[in-house]
Amino acid sequence: MSTEIDVDAYISTDEPEEIDGIPTSELWSLDATLTDYILPRLKAFKKMKRHAFPIMEEFSNEERDDKYAKAEWESRLDKMILGFESHARMLTQGEIYALPADKLQKEQDKIAEGLTLFTNHFIDLWD
Repeated sequence: MSTEIDVDAYISTDEPEEIDGIPTSELWSLDATLTDYILPRLKAFKKMKRHAFPIMEEFSNEERDDKYAKAEWESRLDKMILGFESHARMLTQGEIYALPADKLQKEQDKIAEGLTLFTNHFIDLWD
């Protein structure tokens, strides 16, 4: 089985300063750029006076009241924020990689949980 190499896939290191109006410096570590943008907005969203919360299918049971569902939504927002905070620490504080394996795994688990919740509730981030 031969593998063909796409020679046109190579991108020169002489990149322009912007691509489609976006500074290439923001694209080199797009995860850092997005974290820098999303994290403060999630925190502000959490702090603002919100008048509603999403209807989550798993809480449609009549035994669960709105108070419980609202508390669960607030908890999910907290976990999203924690995930992005952990990711920001991993990006800016290299010593996090020097953590013992079990503590590093806990940080990675926070990131995974926060990003999963963010993905699952992206369309729920409204008021």
